[in-house]
Amino acid sequence: MPVRLANAYCAALASTLENYRAVLNGIGVNFPDGLPVVWLMRRRAQQVGQEPMQIRGHDFFLEVLRRGVDHGLKHYLLGPSPSVLVEVQRRLEQEIESVNIAGSFSPPFSPTIDDWLPEATERILAAQPDLIWVGLGTPKQDFATSALALSTGLPAAGVGAVFNFVAGEVKQAPLTMRRMGLEWLFRLAMEPRRLWRRYLFGNIRFLWAVIRTGR
Repeated sequence: MPVRLANAYCAALASTLENYRAVLNGIGVNFPDGLPVVWLMRRRAQQVGQEPMQIRGHDFFLEVLRRGVDHGLKHYLLGPSPSVLVEVQRRLEQEIESVNIAGSFSPPFSPTIDDWLPEATERILAAQPDLIWVGLGTPKQDFATSALALSTGLPAAGVGAVFNFVAGEVKQAPLTMRRMGLEWLFRLAMEPRRLWRRYLFGNIRFLWAVIRTGR
């Protein structure tokens, strides 16, 4: 089963890309990672007495690994670069006693996942993990988790930049900014050249999608 951690950028993309919208509406589960999405869900959920909560990718990833130790869970990491994955594994094994990282794979750069999906599937099945963690960025990772869950029969979760956070490649926003829903602003300040288009147009599209649907 694919697990997706959706933020405002995911919602913005889904409002314009039909194939990505189909992925989010397809088999699997979507957790709200990003306070704007949580706030919108809470506004809608007031009518049925629900209280949605934010599921941050970083916290979700580490908590599952910690709890998985007692159950002997084996994890497979599929992420951005070999060096990042090596550092992630080193830090995880240092910080979480007895964590079991069954293997890792950094797929070659490709506009689609079709070029490396067979190799990734073969590597994962050979490693025999219980969970697959995918950190390739949105929307590629969500297509990948759906495809890998189908090809391997294993749960696959997309965790965005979490590997970069764990490896120390990217700084996390201060807690105060995260609680205020300004984590995107901190990340934009850290990587303006790479992220300005995503946050400028993504946030506008998200707001427009909310206004357009009247929710």
